[in-house]
Order: sequence, then structure tokens, then C-alpha cells
Amino acid sequence: MMKQSNDIKAGIIVKTRFIDKTLQKKDEKAFESYVDYLDRDEAVRKQHFNEFSLYNDYMDNPEKMGTLFTEQQDSLSKEQKQKIKELFKKAFDNDSIMWQTVISFDNRYLAKMGVYDPVTKTLDENKMRECTRAMMKTMLDQEDMSMSGLWSASIHYNTDNIHIHVTTVEPNPTRKKRNINGKLRPQGTISPKTRQAMKSKVVNTILQADREMMDEIVRNKIIRGKNSVWSFEHPKLARRFVKLYRKLPADRRKWFYNMNAMKPFQNEIDDMTRVFVRIYYQKEFAKYQRLLVREQETFKEAYGENSKADDYAKNKMNDFYQRMGNAILKEMREYSKIIHSPAPDKISKHGHKQSAAHISGLHGCLNGIKNALQAEWKQRKLNQKAYHQLESNLSMDISH
Repeated sequence: MMKQSNDIKAGIIVKTRFIDKTLQKKDEKAFESYVDYLDRDEAVRKQHFNEFSLYNDYMDNPEKMGTLFTEQQDSLSKEQKQKIKELFKKAFDNDSIMWQTVISFDNRYLAKMGVYDPVTKTLDENKMRECTRAMMKTMLDQEDMSMSGLWSASIHYNTDNIHIHVTTVEPNPTRKKRNINGKLRPQGTISPKTRQAMKSKVVNTILQADREMMDEIVRNKIIRGKNSVWSFEHPKLARRFVKLYRKLPADRRKWFYNMNAMKPFQNEIDDMTRVFVRIYYQKEFAKYQRLLVREQETFKEAYGENSKADDYAKNKMNDFYQRMGNAILKEMREYSKIIHSPAPDKISKHGHKQSAAHISGLHGCLNGIKNALQAEWKQRKLNQKAYHQLESNLSMDISH
């Protein structure tokens, strides 16, 4: 019987160990055994698991062992197994380091993430392979083995913890060498930074569906919605817009959310964001917040209670306010350019300081705002005087 999910201490654990067959006889035997059984069926490999596993002190023999898979293949034919075996044998003959990486999952965590069904004992093996490939790409890239490294992996089933075992070699070793007990040997240790990145890649791949949904809400709905809706369309936003606009520094190049010049105005910008969301996207933002809370919880379960899950959630919200803030400031820059541009009827026919394309774009922008303004403005000619009048009217509303 599975334990309750609130007992999960660390939903995902990633460990990497290595052996150098030239330094210890038992390491040579483990390497040789892995190569020997590489092309055998799952039942035989399971039976001889202890002979080549570097984790006998960490886990029991698997109750069930899945098929071998690699970077390119989900399963291997007899011929493909033989080819892989030949490459591993070449690595053995060339005194390559052999790395064994294990990804250990708490089955309750996988169940919570929708990857494992504890009733039917069904695992989403495609997602497991996806996690492994993403993790191994990170490892090989960060350890400068992307062109030389070769790995094979299999999924191991146990009652409480599903594992993925990955074995990596270099058929033609490229690792930087160092002196070990008088022997010049390739570097076997994987850096802590790489190990952390490997685990992060596994977690992020598990959470990918939620991430994509969150990005869809923020980028394709709320941010895109802000870019298509002028603040003047709603009185609450219009008043805040003009009030903030009149405080901004003259240099529009400083009108970006994270620039120092904007620090004093960030609270007002954030207030505009909250008002906009309440008016137009309250339901979508509530869903975004629910997904963020879920992601924060799963982060804690993946990394343990001492993780930086709270910082992650805070950073995601800061990123949201930054994106929205820049969308608001972009609107203000466009507004500023319009009201400080010469009126269209005052531009010379030769286009002095204004290209035909710019004038055309300006007319388009003016017409876009025109449709969003109050009814009495719709039939008027949009020009500099009209915008100054609008600003004056809104300022009077604010003062009252």
C-alpha cells in the first residue's frame, strides 16, 4: 500500500558514480559485465544486475527491468544492440571512464504528476525516456562530451521507487587527464553544477505540461491582450495611465520596467497590472496562480523541504509583473510619441524629418487609438491638440 503523498521527502533523486577500470580490478569486472550483458534480453540482465550495477548499496534488484533505450531509439533491435555493444567494447578497450547515473522517483510523486497510475501500475514510459534524454543532453553538453559520449538506459520497476539507470562511456576518450596514484587518467568526476542541472532538467521535463499552460496564459492571453487593448478604453485604467504618465522622466529610453529610473514608479505600474487583470483576465489569472501553487508544491516534493521552491514562485510572479509593466510602458512610449509628433497637416509634402512610411504608421496608430476613445472624439481629427485636450480632461477627473 502506497504512503500518503504528504510523506514525500524528495520525489526525485539523481545520483552519478563512475569507475575507472585501470585503477581497481572490481571496477574492471563491473565494466566488463555491463558490456557482456548489453545485448541480452531483460530477464538475463535483471538476473545479473548486481554484477554491473554501481548502486548495490543503494537499491535492491529491480522487480522488472524495461528494454534498453538510447538517445535515438526507444527500443533496440538485435542488430542495434550488437552495434551498441561494439561501441561499449571499444570504450572498454580504450580505457574510458564508465559513468552510471540513476534517476530515482518516489512513485507517489509520479502518481501526483499524472505520470504513474498506482492502481494499474502503468507508467508513462515516453515521459521517462523524455526526462532521461533531456538530462543526458545536459550532462554531455556541460561536461564537453556532446560529441564523444555514448549512453544506454533502462527503466527499473520497484514497488515504491521507479528508477532509470543510465550508463555512459566515451568510445574515444576526450576527458582531461590528471595524475591518480601515478597514472595519468581521464577526469571521472561530474561537477556539482552539472549534477544540479541534470536534476533540474528532469524536474522541468516532468512539469513541462504545466509550464506550457502557464506560458500560454501569460504570453498568449494576458500580455497579448494588453498589447491589443488601450488603457483609454476603461476609465479606471485611463486615470491611472495619465497620472503615471505625467510623472515619468522626459527620456523615453528609460521607460522600461527594470531600469533604475522606473524603480520609484513600479508600485503604480503594478497597480495598473492588477486593475487590468481584474477587468479583463480575472479567470485566466486565477488559473495561472493555481498552477503556480501546484508547481511550487511539486518543486518542494521534488527537491525536498529545504529547496528554493518559494523563491521560484516569487520569481515567476516578479517576471509576470515585469512583462506586464513593459507592455504598459510600451503603450506610454507610443502615446508620448504621438502627442509630441507634429500634427499630420503640418508635415511638409516633402516629408521633412518624417518618412512616408513613418507618416503612414503614425496615421495607423492614431486611428487605432481613435477607435478606443470616447464617442465624442470618434469623428474629430486626431492630432496633437486633441490628445492634449484628452489629457487635460482626464487630469480634471483625477483632481475631482
